[in-house]
Amino acid sequence: TIRAAVAEVKATEADGLIALGGGSPIDAAKLILHFYREETGRVLKLISIPTTLSAAEFTIIAGYTDEQGKKRGHRSNEIGSSMVILDGNLG
Repeated sequence: TIRAAVAEVKATEADGLIALGGGSPIDAAKLILHFYREETGRVLKLISIPTTLSAAEFTIIAGYTDEQGKKRGHRSNEIGSSMVILDGNLG
C-alpha cells in the first residue's frame, strides 16, 4: 500500500502530504515521504492532523509491516511533520 501511494505521489507531482487520523495513517504518510525520497531524491513536506492521542505527529519515527510480514521501523529527520494542526473537534 505504501509503495502504491509513492507511485501516486510521483504521478501527481505532489508538493507534500496531509495526514489525517491516528498513528497508523500518520506513520504511513511518513513512510511515503521516506520511500519517495529514496526513489526521487526529493524531500516533501508533511502536514499532520491527528484525531487520536498517539503522538505520531510529533516524532521522526514510523513503524510498518514489510512485504514479508515483518514489523519494521524507520527513523529520519526528513519524515517528521512540518506542521501539526490540533483541533479537539476532529476526534
